[in-house]
Amino acid sequence: MKKVSKSILIVLILDAIIFSLCALGIYLISLKIDLPIKFSVSNSSLIVKQVVSKISKISVGDKLISINGQRLSSQEEIEVLLDGLEEQTPVKIDFEKNGNQIFELVQPIKFYSSFYLIIVTITGILLLSIGIFVFLKKPENTAAKLFHWVIIGTTAIIMMTWGSYSFSPHWLGYFLRILFSFAYTISPAVFVHFTLKFPEEKKFNYNLILKILYSIALIISSLTSLSFLDVANTHTVQSIELYLMFFNLCRLFMILCIVSGLIIFIHSYKTAESEPERKKLRWILFGFVIGPLGFISLWVIPQAITSYGLIPEVFIILLMTAIPLSFAISILKYHALDIDLIIKRSIIYFVAVAGLVLVYTAMVVTITSVIRNVSELISSTVAAMIIAFLFQPAKSIIQRAVDKKFFRTQYDFRIATKNFFNEIKNCGSIKILASKIVEQSNLFLPMTKIGFFIYDPLKSRIRLAAHHNFNMLEGRSIYLNMKELKTDLPLPVAIPGKIESNIKIEEADNKVFRRWGIVLVIPIKSSTGELLGFLVLGEKKSGKRFSIEDVDLLLEVTLQSGLTLEKIKIHEELIHEQLMKEKLEELSRLKSFFISSISHELKTPLTSIKMFSELLLLKKKLYDTESEDYLEIITGECGRLERLIENVLDLSKIERGVKEYKFAEVELKTLLCNAMNLMSYQFKIEKCTVEQNICGEDCLIFADSDAVIGAIINLLSNGIKYSSDPKRILISLKKENDFLFLIFKNFGQGIAPEELHFITQPYFRSQNTKNKNIPGSGLGLALVQQIMSAHNGSLEIQSTPGKDCSFSLVFPRRM
Repeated sequence: MKKVSKSILIVLILDAIIFSLCALGIYLISLKIDLPIKFSVSNSSLIVKQVVSKISKISVGDKLISINGQRLSSQEEIEVLLDGLEEQTPVKIDFEKNGNQIFELVQPIKFYSSFYLIIVTITGILLLSIGIFVFLKKPENTAAKLFHWVIIGTTAIIMMTWGSYSFSPHWLGYFLRILFSFAYTISPAVFVHFTLKFPEEKKFNYNLILKILYSIALIISSLTSLSFLDVANTHTVQSIELYLMFFNLCRLFMILCIVSGLIIFIHSYKTAESEPERKKLRWILFGFVIGPLGFISLWVIPQAITSYGLIPEVFIILLMTAIPLSFAISILKYHALDIDLIIKRSIIYFVAVAGLVLVYTAMVVTITSVIRNVSELISSTVAAMIIAFLFQPAKSIIQRAVDKKFFRTQYDFRIATKNFFNEIKNCGSIKILASKIVEQSNLFLPMTKIGFFIYDPLKSRIRLAAHHNFNMLEGRSIYLNMKELKTDLPLPVAIPGKIESNIKIEEADNKVFRRWGIVLVIPIKSSTGELLGFLVLGEKKSGKRFSIEDVDLLLEVTLQSGLTLEKIKIHEELIHEQLMKEKLEELSRLKSFFISSISHELKTPLTSIKMFSELLLLKKKLYDTESEDYLEIITGECGRLERLIENVLDLSKIERGVKEYKFAEVELKTLLCNAMNLMSYQFKIEKCTVEQNICGEDCLIFADSDAVIGAIINLLSNGIKYSSDPKRILISLKKENDFLFLIFKNFGQGIAPEELHFITQPYFRSQNTKNKNIPGSGLGLALVQQIMSAHNGSLEIQSTPGKDCSFSLVFPRRM
């Protein structure tokens, strides 16, 4: 680590020194002078094309003979000669005017404007910053190092371009011009080296090629530097011509290097195996189109031929910033922006603007030629208004055409993913959400297996909600204690060899993942970072590694899943809270009703007991029959009171899970007889007739006698209460296969079909107007249901509303 830090420090010191020299280069550029005259070449002679400031003797069309006694034949030769002169030195110009040779002393002007110098300075700082940033991000990456030096060289080319070398001390100006020459050739060679390393190192042995390339660059730059020193010493035409010849070799070398690099990148793009590699190269090719190719086609080639660029030099410098930006994005964050979208938009706007410019030109020409006496201003204004109106429709039409013609796959995929995410957002249940994600994720990225797991923090377990090929985990849950994990899972967990190396992950337990056939696990979290589940993935069916695009898509899926899960859970909690509120309100209402009912139920027998006890005390002379009747009533009411209290206590025990049963083999007919005896008093006072249809065979069951008698008494009590006058109950006992059916049928209002499901719930009372007014606690049938469940039996209820109702106690038969 110390070695790396030391090397970084050395590089940064070199960068600082180079930038200081570049800053000095800007100063020398600011001293650069020019003539207030522009020339054009005609028959190998320089003819005055334009006079920038007023000069008494020189006019357009005059022929240049010499400058300071040197017969020059090109604008570049003039520029090299003037770079060696001091700013305030007048320049002697000999020229031919109307066949006569005349001379004039001309005061030079500034070559570059202040605006140009500001742009160059900003561009240089931007380039240097990008180069250093990429290097610091990946100091051990060879491609990043090479890119850094390419950018430093490009910065030197821009900020040390031809300036005044008459600066004192002269050796410093000479040194900067020599550095410029070396940067002009070494940087393109380093660029070719970079293309052989990025995005993947080329598989053939290219060391000899690089040695030859760097050697040529050094030779050309050395010859150019030596020829420049000759110019600085002699200022002769011959030395200037030699210097420009070698400098044109530098230009040719740069063009060949850039074209070679472009060819290498195109070849790499065609042979790239992965989409990330192709995406990196698309960024580079995009920068190529805007930067180097623009520089070569708009400046280098035109200047080599005509001594002038096609566009102002300041625009060339601005174009060059596209190089470091696109290359840096390709190296560091190629997936941060959608290069396909940028390319598409560039095509759209270029075609739209170019087309509308042609339309504009045609309209102006047509209007001025068809309609006479119309000024150019009016025709231009009309055409501009029409073009402004047409721009948006034209852009939309071109955009659709470009999308469908050149980006069909991305277009369809983008639409599909957009629809998919909208579907995720609208899922109303966890099951639907999980199934949708498994189905669609497997459609976009076919995998050997995929599972959507939900995490339960209360139980510390995860369960499978939906899956593809995770059959062994169906219906099972897996223990997961988050406290035992090393991290809170901020990143995907993956096997390193199955995912691209530039993706940040937590390394998985290789043994565990391979045992389950898992390659990648992405946590699903809420907006607050709470763990909600996992998206668990097997290998891609293509056999390829998961790319950054794959992971980005899956991360977006899990992000949307987390938000939707959070929404579903909040919705479920609200529903649960509402149901609980309603249930508590209903429970409160039922308990209030129960207290009221039980009070009435207790009061009735107590009233009877009190009344007949007082009669026994007050009446001195009572017949034996009367006393017996009173005592029978008191005993019956006490039994009735006892049964009511037992019901409350038994149900309380059952609800608390502490009710105990004492099972033994008993005769059901005997239990029925005992219950009938206990209820004889109530049959008598309610004037209820009981009919029995009992089978003659033994009816043995394994049961708790008291509990079964209690169940029978509750059904008999209900039969008495809900029978219409004259009250009648029909009791049947029969055998069917391995079961005994003890049936109690009463004849009254019956039970409504919609109430049958609730009739055995504690405290439930029928809403039937007639039944509603009958006193009762709502405990009887709930208790019977619990007793029958404890006996492995059942309570079956059948009802004909307005006619009758039957309750069947079904017991397993004791063989």
